[in-house]
Amino acid sequence: MESDTSDDSSRGHDNDFTQSLLKSLQSQQQMRKFTDFVIIVNGESIPAHRNIISAACPYFRMMFESHMKEEIDNEVRLDNLDVVSVKQIVDYLYTGNISVAVDSVDRLFEACDFLLLDDLKKKCTLFIINQINAQNCISWYRFATLYQMEDIIHPARFCMRYEFSAVTESQEFMNMTYIELVDFVTDDQLHVRNEDPVVAGCIKWVEYDLEERCQYLISLLLKLPLRYCSTKYLHHVMGQITPDGAWCGGAQQPPAPVRSAEGTNGRNKRSKSSR
Repeated sequence: MESDTSDDSSRGHDNDFTQSLLKSLQSQQQMRKFTDFVIIVNGESIPAHRNIISAACPYFRMMFESHMKEEIDNEVRLDNLDVVSVKQIVDYLYTGNISVAVDSVDRLFEACDFLLLDDLKKKCTLFIINQINAQNCISWYRFATLYQMEDIIHPARFCMRYEFSAVTESQEFMNMTYIELVDFVTDDQLHVRNEDPVVAGCIKWVEYDLEERCQYLISLLLKLPLRYCSTKYLHHVMGQITPDGAWCGGAQQPPAPVRSAEGTNGRNKRSKSSR
């Protein structure tokens, strides 16, 4: 008689057990039961279990493995991070759940970047990309450049280029530094019909703080290929500039810029040598 070697046992994953375990661990952390480490952010203490945070976060894992001072003192100070974001992250390390909000995603991203949480940082990145519009693309471009995040830089710059007229109506545009403005308006990839809206944007920026920014008007205009302005508008603008370079104001607004035809560059007549 042949022996039956088949295994009648069954194996499976008990999701209820996993969720119960996670909830229990989080409850212990919140009630400070069996916690053996403290994360201090701007004077506020967040208790934690070494095993949990080291297993879920590369930053803490490396800290404990390297026997750093913080590992010996049983605490670490992260005063460079936002306390609300760090609390969110600690909850995430215990539960795998987190809520991302428009008004705090930048601070959450910074904390994820510092704590080496790449997966969570990717989640923040996707959220940011979906939030980019003409009113905030400048700040997101600036933010992404600081962190060298190409995934955010490209859509933010794309919005700046294709929505030029709407962008110049934003508060972020008015708050640009002179260097940032020059980088923006001299971009060969701006999709505008001609230079009229670009000149108008520069004037709008100058008029926002005329006393401080009037000194930049002539240098801004000299960086633009003014030969591609409409004759009528350019004459009007030049007529508002005094012989000593001061701005008299009152430049009429040109027609709204029109996005270029698909596959063409709105500034395809421009060249860097024209500046």
